[in-house]
Amino acid sequence: MFTPIGTSSLYFRGSLDGDGHVLRGLKVSAAGYAGLFGKASYATFKNLKIEGAEIESMGSYAGILAGYISGGNVLRCNVQGNISGKSYVGGIAGYASGSNIIGCQISGELIGSSYTGGILGILTGNSGNLQECSWEGTVRGGANTGGLTGNLTSGAIFGCVARTDVEGTENVGGLAGELMGRVEDSYAVGKVTSKTGKNTIGGIAGYSKSSTIKNCYASCQMGDKGEGLAYVYSSTTIQNSFFDSDIAGKTSPTSQARTTQQMFSMDTYAGWDMESIWEHKEGAYPLLRKIEFFKNQLFELQVYNRTWHSAIIRWEAISGVAEYELHFKGKVEKLSEPEVFIEDLFPDTDYELKIIAKLDDSIQVTSKILNLRTRKISAVKGLHSMHKEGNSITLTWDQIAEAQGYEVTYGENVILTDTNTCTLTELNNNVPYVISVRALLEDGGELISSLIVEKIYELEPQTDYAGKFLAKCEGQTWFIDEVENLLNQKGKSICTVSSKDDFAAIYALNLSGRGISGQIPLAIGELYQLRYLYLANNNLSGQLPKEIDTLAYLIGQDLSGNQFTE
Repeated sequence: MFTPIGTSSLYFRGSLDGDGHVLRGLKVSAAGYAGLFGKASYATFKNLKIEGAEIESMGSYAGILAGYISGGNVLRCNVQGNISGKSYVGGIAGYASGSNIIGCQISGELIGSSYTGGILGILTGNSGNLQECSWEGTVRGGANTGGLTGNLTSGAIFGCVARTDVEGTENVGGLAGELMGRVEDSYAVGKVTSKTGKNTIGGIAGYSKSSTIKNCYASCQMGDKGEGLAYVYSSTTIQNSFFDSDIAGKTSPTSQARTTQQMFSMDTYAGWDMESIWEHKEGAYPLLRKIEFFKNQLFELQVYNRTWHSAIIRWEAISGVAEYELHFKGKVEKLSEPEVFIEDLFPDTDYELKIIAKLDDSIQVTSKILNLRTRKISAVKGLHSMHKEGNSITLTWDQIAEAQGYEVTYGENVILTDTNTCTLTELNNNVPYVISVRALLEDGGELISSLIVEKIYELEPQTDYAGKFLAKCEGQTWFIDEVENLLNQKGKSICTVSSKDDFAAIYALNLSGRGISGQIPLAIGELYQLRYLYLANNNLSGQLPKEIDTLAYLIGQDLSGNQFTE
């Protein structure tokens, strides 16, 4: 059990900046002045989050943040929990005098006997304000029970929301149980009831005296007791404010009553500031821009295009933001758009970052902390040409498990494919193509292959040297058989050719004893010379392409002495 900081005689005077950190499981049980702080005077609390609090006071003054605060400010705090006590029970504080509560969200369940409110049990003092705050939950109390505050004395409520179920004995209101101040640009949604059947209940205020209600609305179930907006005791100005008569179950006063259909219509809210304070869509109640923004507090950050050295961070844009701040690696960068590109990271390394969205100098909201781990240095591997045919090349590479697809680039051309193979067609002859593959990953990242260079060689039209050779041997059937036999040896290891003399000797050996020694050498010599000319002119250095299928391409594979095999 936690002992509150500060007592009724020894106040806390200082400043606490939570920097967006979350305090969980706070449990306090005290005779009085129960909360994280018992009593604080002219202190500042900001950017603090408390979740799952259990606060109990056997006496007066109970709140999650403090039992009692005098002066000072509570800025951008988010608290959630259950609170119980006797008098002066509130989500932030039981009692606040001359204090400003700005940009806070409170939720939970409250039980008190008097002066009980979702945010404050009582707000008193001319300089005290509730501004751009919200409450969600149930409030159970006695006299002076409200969705935001049990009692507002002299201070003001600006731009606040209560989504609540409020029950008390008397002076029970959707925003304030007892109102003696000003309420402007605020609304209450939920249920307001008196368990004793008193008539001093209202959608905005249960009891109103010397007050102003301007540009407000209520959509609260109320039964047959009370008033749509406020039970007015005296001197109360209600200006341009309305209640949903279908929900409230009452139709008077008629100047304030509107049906649900009328409440959904833009025409009802003529004169309201729909540019900077409210936003409205036909078919719905108007909403407060900054409050709906705060409902997105701890907003999510999304990662795109994560690589081993960089990433893109995005988040949902919210209206009304003046600027964003990136807090990363101990530095702060100002941003105007809901996106940032971060780079110069190390591979396979963990990073933390957050975004702060700022509406103005006093109102800001922090994103959830993003844990980012860069990729290991890796690439698309195994890229090579698998097959060439005509003017096309078929490529293949190693499959990437996380890839949603691949982008193949060759020259200025790009092909998209969802498999790890691709055929490039209609390639130009004798043009080197620089080829790469980019794997497109599920999270928007990518992996790149190394580069390869491929080229289609244009071969000169084949000359039928074998046909010419055979034509010279017309009528010599036995010789033609020998030549055809030699042609059939393509792809086999036949011999080693090192010179023209060796080449001619092969044929002399095969044809010896045939009785045509004067004719054949001439034909063999012509065939050899033509083949040599072809090789030389095409700068092939005597190498035999695999695609050849004539005798002229078969012989003379390597004039320097290599075996000609397939």
